[in-house]
Amino acid sequence: MWASPVGISFRRAIHSAVTRQRLIESIVRVDHAGELAADRIYAGQLAVLGKSHKLSPIIQKMWDEEREHLDTMEVRVFHRKGLYSTVGKVGVTLHK
Repeated sequence: MWASPVGISFRRAIHSAVTRQRLIESIVRVDHAGELAADRIYAGQLAVLGKSHKLSPIIQKMWDEEREHLDTMEVRVFHRKGLYSTVGKVGVTLHK
């Protein structure tokens, strides 16, 4: 059965779909890590500059937009805030 052209095409299609899904999952994990990092970077910038610095409103606006990206990703892709999010935030907080 597997040696037939149909069997070979079927195996290639399954392998291709699995490979594609793994690649997508990998890309999403990297994107999520970037969103988490950006969130913590903006938090750190505001913590250092304070709310009275002339750039603080701009940074706050950028941070708000970044949090929308992060929230959207965590709700739509991960369906809840997951372990990566928690571990990442704890790690960044401990590093301060």
